[in-house]
Amino acid sequence: MSEPARNSIPYLEVSSTQLQRPIRIRVKTRTKGTWQCSASDGNPSPPIAPIPIFWVFVDLAQQPVAFFIVPDDVVRRDIYAAHEAYLARHGGRRAENQESDHHAIRSERVASWQSRWDLLGMG
Repeated sequence: MSEPARNSIPYLEVSSTQLQRPIRIRVKTRTKGTWQCSASDGNPSPPIAPIPIFWVFVDLAQQPVAFFIVPDDVVRRDIYAAHEAYLARHGGRRAENQESDHHAIRSERVASWQSRWDLLGMG
Protein backbone atom coordinates (compact mmCIF):
# COMPACT_ATOMS: atom_id res chain seq x y z
CA MET A 1 0.00 0.00 0.00
CA SER A 2 1.40 3.37 -0.96
CA GLU A 3 1.55 6.37 1.32
CA PRO A 4 -1.03 9.09 0.55
CA ALA A 5 0.25 12.21 -1.17
CA ARG A 6 1.27 14.90 1.28
CA ASN A 7 -1.22 17.45 -0.10
CA SER A 8 -4.08 15.02 -0.71
CA ILE A 9 -7.47 15.91 0.69
CA PRO A 10 -8.94 13.34 3.07
CA TYR A 11 -12.35 12.29 1.73
CA LEU A 12 -14.70 9.58 2.80
CA GLU A 13 -16.00 7.83 -0.28
CA VAL A 14 -19.51 6.56 0.34
CA SER A 15 -21.72 4.25 -1.64
CA SER A 16 -24.72 2.13 -0.79
CA THR A 17 -27.79 0.59 -2.36
CA GLN A 18 -29.73 3.74 -1.32
CA LEU A 19 -27.39 6.10 -3.14
CA GLN A 20 -27.78 6.48 -6.88
CA ARG A 21 -24.03 7.06 -7.20
CA PRO A 22 -20.93 7.08 -5.00
CA ILE A 23 -20.12 10.39 -3.32
CA ARG A 24 -17.14 11.86 -1.53
CA ILE A 25 -17.44 13.62 1.80
CA ARG A 26 -14.99 16.02 3.41
CA VAL A 27 -15.67 16.29 7.14
CA LYS A 28 -14.89 19.39 9.21
CA THR A 29 -15.61 19.45 12.95
CA ARG A 30 -15.54 22.13 15.59
CA THR A 31 -16.03 22.14 19.34
CA LYS A 32 -16.03 25.96 19.56
CA GLY A 33 -15.19 28.96 17.43
CA THR A 34 -14.97 28.43 13.69
CA TRP A 35 -14.28 25.56 11.31
CA GLN A 36 -10.72 25.63 10.00
CA CYS A 37 -9.65 25.16 6.40
CA SER A 38 -7.28 26.74 3.88
CA ALA A 39 -7.75 29.85 1.78
CA SER A 40 -6.31 27.80 -1.09
CA ASP A 41 -9.47 25.62 -0.88
CA GLY A 42 -11.31 28.57 -2.44
CA ASN A 43 -12.03 28.69 -6.15
CA PRO A 44 -14.28 31.14 -8.02
CA SER A 45 -15.22 28.46 -10.59
CA PRO A 46 -14.42 25.00 -9.25
CA PRO A 47 -14.32 22.18 -11.80
CA ILE A 48 -17.10 19.60 -11.78
CA ALA A 49 -15.80 16.50 -10.05
CA PRO A 50 -16.45 13.09 -11.63
CA ILE A 51 -17.70 11.89 -8.23
CA PRO A 52 -19.88 14.44 -6.38
CA ILE A 53 -18.17 15.98 -3.35
CA PHE A 54 -19.84 17.41 -0.25
CA TRP A 55 -18.46 19.02 2.87
CA VAL A 56 -20.11 18.02 6.13
CA PHE A 57 -19.53 20.60 8.85
CA VAL A 58 -20.10 18.98 12.24
CA ASP A 59 -20.86 21.35 15.10
CA LEU A 60 -19.97 19.56 18.33
CA ALA A 61 -20.49 22.81 20.26
CA GLN A 62 -24.26 22.43 19.90
CA GLN A 63 -26.46 19.96 21.71
CA PRO A 64 -27.76 18.08 19.92
CA VAL A 65 -24.86 18.00 17.49
CA ALA A 66 -25.64 19.86 14.27
CA PHE A 67 -24.66 18.84 10.74
CA PHE A 68 -24.39 21.13 7.72
CA ILE A 69 -24.14 19.39 4.34
CA VAL A 70 -22.81 21.69 1.61
CA PRO A 71 -21.87 20.92 -2.01
CA ASP A 72 -18.15 21.28 -2.70
CA ASP A 73 -18.56 23.95 -5.38
CA VAL A 74 -20.63 26.11 -3.01
CA VAL A 75 -18.00 25.88 -0.25
CA ARG A 76 -15.13 26.64 -2.61
CA ARG A 77 -16.87 29.70 -4.08
CA ASP A 78 -17.73 30.91 -0.57
CA ILE A 79 -14.16 30.51 0.66
CA TYR A 80 -12.86 32.37 -2.39
CA ALA A 81 -15.35 35.26 -2.01
CA ALA A 82 -14.80 35.56 1.76
CA HIS A 83 -11.02 35.52 1.38
CA GLU A 84 -11.09 38.10 -1.40
CA ALA A 85 -13.27 40.35 0.80
CA TYR A 86 -10.84 39.85 3.70
CA LEU A 87 -7.88 40.84 1.52
CA ALA A 88 -9.76 43.88 0.22
CA ARG A 89 -10.34 45.07 3.80
CA HIS A 90 -6.58 44.83 4.43
CA GLY A 91 -5.18 46.49 1.32
CA GLY A 92 -4.80 43.25 -0.66
CA ARG A 93 -2.65 41.56 2.00
CA ARG A 94 -3.18 39.40 5.04
CA ALA A 95 -3.42 41.48 8.19
CA GLU A 96 -0.68 39.61 10.07
CA ASN A 97 1.09 36.69 8.40
CA GLN A 98 1.58 36.83 4.63
CA GLU A 99 2.67 33.17 4.55
CA SER A 100 -0.52 31.86 6.17
CA ASP A 101 -3.07 29.87 4.18
CA HIS A 102 -5.50 29.63 7.10
CA HIS A 103 -9.18 30.34 6.55
CA ALA A 104 -11.94 30.26 9.17
CA ILE A 105 -15.56 29.47 8.39
CA ARG A 106 -18.16 30.95 10.74
CA SER A 107 -21.43 29.15 11.42
CA GLU A 108 -23.59 31.76 9.69
CA ARG A 109 -21.89 30.92 6.38
CA VAL A 110 -23.22 27.35 6.47
CA ALA A 111 -26.42 27.84 8.52
CA SER A 112 -28.79 27.46 5.56
CA TRP A 113 -27.36 24.00 4.86
CA GLN A 114 -28.25 22.46 8.23
CA SER A 115 -29.44 18.85 8.04
CA ARG A 116 -29.45 18.79 4.23
CA TRP A 117 -29.08 15.00 4.18
CA ASP A 118 -31.32 15.00 1.10
CA LEU A 119 -28.35 16.25 -0.91
CA LEU A 120 -26.63 12.95 -0.16
CA GLY A 121 -29.72 10.92 -0.99
CA MET A 122 -30.25 10.14 2.69
CA GLY A 123 -33.22 12.17 3.74
